Amino acid sequence: MTESVKWKDGVAGSLSGLGTRITVSPLDVIKIRLQLQVVRHDQGGVGVKYRGAAHALSRVIKEEGILGLWKGSMTAELLWAGYTGLHFGGYYSLQAALDQLERTNGQSSSSSRGVSRDSLCGGVAGGGGKGGGGGGGGGRGAGGTEDA
Repeated sequence: MTESVKWKDGVAGSLSGLGTRITVSPLDVIKIRLQLQVVRHDQGGVGVKYRGAAHALSRVIKEEGILGLWKGSMTAELLWAGYTGLHFGGYYSLQAALDQLERTNGQSSSSSRGVSRDSLCGGVAGGGGKGGGGGGGGGRGAGGTEDA
C-alpha cells in the first residue's frame, strides 16, 4: 500500500465522520434540549418548553431558523472528523503492516485475510476511542450556548 493511499484512507474517514455528524447533529440537539428542560411533575409538567421531539424540532426551526438545529455542534463535528480519520487510517495501516509481515515471512497475504484479521485490525484501530470520544460532543452548545 502506498503512502498516498494511506493518506486517502484517513481523508475518507474524516469525511465520513464529518458527514455522519452533520447528519445526526439535529437529532442530538433535539434530544439534549428535551433532556435539559426542567419538568415540574408536581405541577403536571406545566411550563415545559418542548412537549416532545416533533414539537421541539418545529419550535427550534421557528425560533432560531434551520441552522439552530446545528447550534453548538462544531466541536463535535471536528472531533468526529479527526476521530474517524484516525480509525480509517489506522485500520488500513495495520492491514498494510500485516501484509508486509506476511510477505517477509513468505506467506501469501491473501490467504490469511479473514474476519478474525479484520476484527483484530478494526479493534486495534478503533479501540483507543471507546472511552474518550463519541456522540454528544455538541451537547453543551445544544443547551443554549454557542461555540466561538
